[in-house]
Amino acid sequence: MPIKRYRTFEEAQRAQQLPSGDPRIPDRLRQVLTLWARLRPVTRPPGLHRFRSAEDWSAWRATVQVQRPGPGDA
Repeated sequence: MPIKRYRTFEEAQRAQQLPSGDPRIPDRLRQVLTLWARLRPVTRPPGLHRFRSAEDWSAWRATVQVQRPGPGDA
């Protein structure tokens, strides 16, 4: 990977921005989503879940959120 040097912060920001319609946008988006999925995996049990009331759903959701790893757990 080549190393690029910039004289100012604004010059570096402009170099990272892609113009609309650039064919590299889907690849860049895929990289960001892949990184996000690796950093914050979903620990929700797979499958369809049905609940009798909103309170049951809220209680289940609270337990699922507790299982989610925090920022320092990775």
